[in-house]
Amino acid sequence: GLPVWGPDGRTLYFSNGPRLMAATLALAPTLAVTGTRPVLEGDYALDDPLHAAFDVGPDGTILLVRPVREARTVIIRNFGAEVRNQLAKQGVR
Repeated sequence: GLPVWGPDGRTLYFSNGPRLMAATLALAPTLAVTGTRPVLEGDYALDDPLHAAFDVGPDGTILLVRPVREARTVIIRNFGAEVRNQLAKQGVR
């Protein structure tokens, strides 16, 4: 998942497998990681490559963590006919 800056501008939150981690950074004289700590761990969807699955509030609290949903398979028989039926209902030819 994508990392998120904390409100202090020195903490970067990121996912590491099932864990949400926080890294404390020193910005001067050079950028350096001064420490890391786990924030939470569990069955959460923290590895979304398109956007952060969480956010950090002004006081440092985690605002959103999406739980993992069970995967399921949906089988659509006669998919072409189903698409034609749905398009016909919408008036598309």
